[in-house]
Amino acid sequence: MDEQKQEVGMVEHLHHRPALLRWWRTEQSELSLEELARSIGVSPATMHNWETGQTDGPSLQQLAMLDDRLGQGEVLHGLVVALRTPDAHDATPRWWRNFQGESRPCWAWLRVAGTQLGVARIDAGPFRLDCVVPAGDGVFVQAYAFASNPAVTVELDRAGWVDFGYGVLPADIGTDIVDAVNFAIIGPRDSPDHALAEASRAWLPSKFGQDRWFDTMKRRFGQRVEVARHAMSAAVKAAVSTGVDVSSTDASRDAVPRHWGGDRYRRLRVARGLSLSELAQLASEQDLGLPVVTKDHLHRLEHGSTPRVPQLVERLDTALGADGRTCTVEVTSVQNVDRGVEITFPSYWIGPIWVQFLQSGKPPEHRARLIWSPWHKNLKLCDGVVVTTRRSEPSNAPLRIDLTAGWSVRAGVGVHPRAVDVNEGWGLLSRDVAFDTLAHYFKVLEAAFRNSSDGTRT
Repeated sequence: MDEQKQEVGMVEHLHHRPALLRWWRTEQSELSLEELARSIGVSPATMHNWETGQTDGPSLQQLAMLDDRLGQGEVLHGLVVALRTPDAHDATPRWWRNFQGESRPCWAWLRVAGTQLGVARIDAGPFRLDCVVPAGDGVFVQAYAFASNPAVTVELDRAGWVDFGYGVLPADIGTDIVDAVNFAIIGPRDSPDHALAEASRAWLPSKFGQDRWFDTMKRRFGQRVEVARHAMSAAVKAAVSTGVDVSSTDASRDAVPRHWGGDRYRRLRVARGLSLSELAQLASEQDLGLPVVTKDHLHRLEHGSTPRVPQLVERLDTALGADGRTCTVEVTSVQNVDRGVEITFPSYWIGPIWVQFLQSGKPPEHRARLIWSPWHKNLKLCDGVVVTTRRSEPSNAPLRIDLTAGWSVRAGVGVHPRAVDVNEGWGLLSRDVAFDTLAHYFKVLEAAFRNSSDGTRT
């Protein structure tokens, strides 16, 4: 067993919560066990029991206090939650995350199933990064800023797991850390735009003003930066109109399971280190306008029944950080509007949503237009087809769908097993909003270089 662990690179504190807590205190701080215990209001014996695994803990509140006391910017909390993801989630090649809140450092932890190394392809808007994923402990990817939309997409060449978190990882975390600033490219993988990447690293709109930044780059880089101008002009033009043909997709009106089943919720709750009471509180906090979720509701769900609580599994999925993988639930807030429908999703829901198109009679056209301002996407349809995209932020407006006569829709949240992914290739509604959106992404890019570990990027 020891030889096998060494072969696949298994570091104890990246696999066991007590070892991580102990390592963090002894290697990442100068606090004694007694000092740290007192600072968060527990006894040294309690802290000792956590670090040796004799008792469960810390609670969510205590973990937040530890993270704050150790000054790690949410990293410790993220790692504690992520450690046992492979115990509860099925390994799968594709993972997504819409990071939330104010742009700040963030990371992804990539792991593959089995004993053979894997390769990952990571996409975050215009940025591309490919990296090797060792078996066992995997690899971390560190970034220094994010935009909530589009989602970060990780595609592994074999089944595995990807967790996401906030903050800057310790350099000696125990496995490789890939710095996204140093290795990401801009543009397609087969023809990356090196001039645009180099120009963006140092001369950005928010530094020189919207009207001066290109002239500044050109003086510094000469005609090479014409590549940057052409690339951005093409991007703006392409962003005005886009579409996808899903009319030849195998489609069905058959129902799909509404949720995972109770035992798998229990496994994920245990893997996240949550008690029934803690998970009930987290689920209730997702929408304070809904009836509270109780410990008894969760106990009954985990033992095979489904309590009649509004949006129970949707709120649990969010509280558990499952990104829609535990449920496929239809929403009821679909309202007819002029030339189509508007769909309102739960305000707390961030992650995959789905829409099914249903034909009645002989409609004059087999087309629809998805509008999630400032973005839109045109579709060519067939009866029963299901498409999926992602809700990126709590502030998102309702999803509008322009339809012709003879079409209706069903919609919901979660991962739909028959859905066609239409996340890529959305267009911006006009060139005016396209330029505004590009300016926003440049600000995020500037923050990434400013916050990176290389002090020369300012």
